[in-house]
Amino acid sequence: MADDGTGCEEVVVTEIITILTPRGRYNVELNLSFLRLKGQATDFKIQYNSLVHVFVLTKSNQPHTFVVVALDPPICKGPTISLLKQYACFDSCVLPRMYGSVGQLGVGNAILIIIQLCFAGIIVICLDEPLQKGYDLGSGISLFIATNICESIIWKAFSPTTINSGHGVEFEGVVIAFFHLLITRSDKVRALCEAFYRQNLPNVTNLLATVLIFLIVIYFQGFRVVLPSALFSNLYFISQLLHRKYSGNFLINMLGKWKESEYSGQSVPVGCLAYYVTAPSR
Repeated sequence: MADDGTGCEEVVVTEIITILTPRGRYNVELNLSFLRLKGQATDFKIQYNSLVHVFVLTKSNQPHTFVVVALDPPICKGPTISLLKQYACFDSCVLPRMYGSVGQLGVGNAILIIIQLCFAGIIVICLDEPLQKGYDLGSGISLFIATNICESIIWKAFSPTTINSGHGVEFEGVVIAFFHLLITRSDKVRALCEAFYRQNLPNVTNLLATVLIFLIVIYFQGFRVVLPSALFSNLYFISQLLHRKYSGNFLINMLGKWKESEYSGQSVPVGCLAYYVTAPSR
């Protein structure tokens, strides 16, 4: 048995198991009184007394074995907990800051706002699971946030709403305002400058910067960086060799700081690049 650092003894540790709910790849640690799912971002601790049923399903045509575990209570995922926490502090924090005090709104309007936001949160939670299970689109809540951002960009680009800014009537939408200024203004150069750099409303520069950021993110998202193991071996060797000769040099220390282990007598990285690319020892 091994101690996991929390005072609990690990009986069995299984590495990298794909789990559908909560979706992700986890290390499964079986302790004496509970099991733990350890992922890259989140951990889940499950007491053995919450296990209701365990089914082992095998398929003759596949080498994989499926295990279905029924829990009571079920695992609460991060977005659900986050939304519940937000509603718990809504009345004392969000309501006065975003919508005004209850005295200004009135008790009836305040209750209607709370009911509306709670109902919208419940709908988001209910749609989150079908999107993940049925369409494999990842988190539904993240998808709804992205949809809201896209809606805002489209509206600010093509909004037909007119606003009197003191220089005449202007359109809120960037694209419509661009052509409107070019058609209605006699000074075309000034019209272009106003369309690109107007301060009180969305301008063409904002729209082009947003599109550029989207393209850069999409381009770099497809990159896969694979670092060969020989690169790390050479880094360790060169960094250790240079640190022995020039330990006081700033650039040499940026590659890695080393010291001799008290137990093995070997040099181990204790800082900078060589330390951060070294896998943690258990």
